[in-house]
Amino acid sequence: GPVKASPAPALVPLVEGVHEAVTGRPLRPAPWVEFYAYVSTKCTIREREGRLHVRLSDHLHDAPDAALRGVVGMLVARVRRLPETRVDAADRAAYHDYVDQVAGRRRTSRQQRGRKHIDPIGDHRSLLESYLRVTMDLDLHLPEAPKLGWSRTRSRRRFGHQDSDHGAIIISRVLDDPKVPEFVLDYVVYHELLHIVIPPRRGSGSKRIVHPKEFKQAEARFPKQAEAEAWLSRLARGVK
Repeated sequence: GPVKASPAPALVPLVEGVHEAVTGRPLRPAPWVEFYAYVSTKCTIREREGRLHVRLSDHLHDAPDAALRGVVGMLVARVRRLPETRVDAADRAAYHDYVDQVAGRRRTSRQQRGRKHIDPIGDHRSLLESYLRVTMDLDLHLPEAPKLGWSRTRSRRRFGHQDSDHGAIIISRVLDDPKVPEFVLDYVVYHELLHIVIPPRRGSGSKRIVHPKEFKQAEARFPKQAEAEAWLSRLARGVK
């Protein structure tokens, strides 16, 4: 298969310098550092036999030193169980800014590869009707109506998700079933629409909060939340 990892010995001094700045002590032995062909901007750190192994997403290959110091600092803080506030704030900000730029480029390239076929009409249910019920009954105001579509597969692992690249909400075809109550579908649609109204935010450090307190409060406004979640739990287990 294709080579996924490429050693990055030139970054060893940077990692050593950041480690000493964050922990207050030198790093011995020298770390192993490499770029890895992750799909995302994911980065990892492991300690094996006393040696740190740092694996950076190759999306960061052209990142400025400040951004690299930021992500390495956060990784070091995590593995040494230290607060992220030990990492230089400007370096952390540089890392987050660079990741946002990378995400923008990836989104643009995906959009340019062609439009995604999205169909809201299923065999038994219409996502347009569900959208209208949810937005009217729960007085939900969105900046603009998203595209709505059924998934290609009958996923039981993920009942809905946002495709932000195409401005769409995709719902698992497993809910396009007359045996599944309409309110279960509406609950999933409502949950995904809430992600547009209350988008994820960054908490302390680099933690990304997908379901902040106000999201859960809004979700609890759904009249049959407990029943819907019980249904989804049974569907996830494959219970008819």
